[in-house]
Amino acid sequence: MSTLGQAGITIQQLVDLSFMPSSSGVLLMTAQFVHRELPVRYAVRSMELELMEEWVKNSHFKEIQNIYSSTFASLRMCPHIANEKDVTRFEKVIADVQLQHARVIPLMAATVYAHKNEGRLEDPARAKYLNLMVDKLFAARVSSELLVAQLLAMCKDVLHPGPSHPPGWHGGALEIACNLDSVCRDAVKIATRHCEAQFGRAPPVKILGDNSLALPYFPHELRFILAELLSNAMSATMSKDSGPDGQSSVPAVKMVISGGAGEDSLLGVMVQDEGGGIPLDLCLKSKEYAYTSKSKEEQNKALVRMLEYVDKPKLREHETVEILPANMPFTGLGFGIPLAILYANHFGGELKFRSLEGYGTTAFLHLTKNANHAENIHSTRWHTRNDTYHIRCHNSGLVTARGF
Repeated sequence: MSTLGQAGITIQQLVDLSFMPSSSGVLLMTAQFVHRELPVRYAVRSMELELMEEWVKNSHFKEIQNIYSSTFASLRMCPHIANEKDVTRFEKVIADVQLQHARVIPLMAATVYAHKNEGRLEDPARAKYLNLMVDKLFAARVSSELLVAQLLAMCKDVLHPGPSHPPGWHGGALEIACNLDSVCRDAVKIATRHCEAQFGRAPPVKILGDNSLALPYFPHELRFILAELLSNAMSATMSKDSGPDGQSSVPAVKMVISGGAGEDSLLGVMVQDEGGGIPLDLCLKSKEYAYTSKSKEEQNKALVRMLEYVDKPKLREHETVEILPANMPFTGLGFGIPLAILYANHFGGELKFRSLEGYGTTAFLHLTKNANHAENIHSTRWHTRNDTYHIRCHNSGLVTARGF
């Protein structure tokens, strides 16, 4: 099964599907697609994990391998889905899959930090190899976990339709008109909580621009991206100079929402801070996994918080279909920005940064209004002109890929 192709989807396909006359028919079709597609994706991930270099495979990494192999097996044991009763039974399996895979990010963070603390990543070749492999795994995870969240949300919609959706709508986690201003305000609340927990208070946030802009999108993905950008901006602002006790002495973080009018134009959110900026030689490193300006002690504390947050009993108490880590305590780990870039790239968007050392940093999130853009199942970040990487493949042993 690991040799089978993975099928990407578009937002437009989900929109069309969600307005079909029969909600039970939509749910059945979605469940059948997930039942067919998810085992293929997990089989590919399991094979890729197995073929990684042996020095990577510490105890945390092996836990990730077990998660993929066990969930693949549980999915393959599910019989064909032919009716609503089958969907109900499959929903329980998918809910357990979601809980298990919520641990993949913190376990991979633990994997990377173990190698970092043992000095293995001081070798540039090993550091680049591990970054490439982590990015590839996480890019695939973004797509797979969206399928999981979408199916569980659709089960909830069909059984208990909410008043906020238009008549006949059963789109699950997708919103037909995801309002950027509303998502920005949700992200401000999340980032403010994180900043207050770290510094005791947080800088104000000014939201400017067009508050009516919307597009068909997944609000939980946008919330994660924007909350991460705001958390970094707030932390930089407070670390630079929180001034005297008065809140007015802290410069505000600014968000600007804007976009073009055409069907193929871009919508964007700018997040700008006055936190001192990033030195030019560190701008690229800030996009690498586990790069952080925090002390080793702070990094280890952050890792402990992360692992505690996603233990299985706590996740079961939450009972939520939003498995993206919008509320995870990423601060101090150096995983938030690389993940935000992946989520931005998922349906053809992009996330870029400009920094003016001594002043501050500006992040630009661009989203395409073209709902026919196929999702990116694979990582697209690690493109270079000059580097050649050697990547193990499941069907041909070892291949050389220039500009992978």
